[in-house]
Amino acid sequence: MKSIRTPEDLTDVEIRIVEAHLVATMLQWDLMFHMQNGGLVNAKDTEQHILNSAQYYFGSTFAKNWWRQQTGGWDGTPMMEVAGPIIEALDEDFLAKGLDASRVIRPPAVPAQGTSNDPFWVRSEVLE
Repeated sequence: MKSIRTPEDLTDVEIRIVEAHLVATMLQWDLMFHMQNGGLVNAKDTEQHILNSAQYYFGSTFAKNWWRQQTGGWDGTPMMEVAGPIIEALDEDFLAKGLDASRVIRPPAVPAQGTSNDPFWVRSEVLE
């Protein structure tokens, strides 16, 4: 979660772990481009696949920064032509907002009846 909430605190090892997921995603997209070149999928399906998955991998400040570091190796390829604008348009807070929205808020505890927190509870004291 550091890569989403506090990327500046990532250790080198943690960066490499997160990077592995980003590389795997890019390799999946690259495979789609190869399949497109071979006539197995069309350009629309390739672009839609990238649109559908990009925000879940590149929807953070860390991931978008990492992506920008990779562009030199992909210049002039379909990866940059198709995925580049998609990733650049992503909300850098998408993953953080998604985590926040997924969190289930526990309702406040309801006090047991017959206690001083119960508005209908009446203290009966014997007066002497």
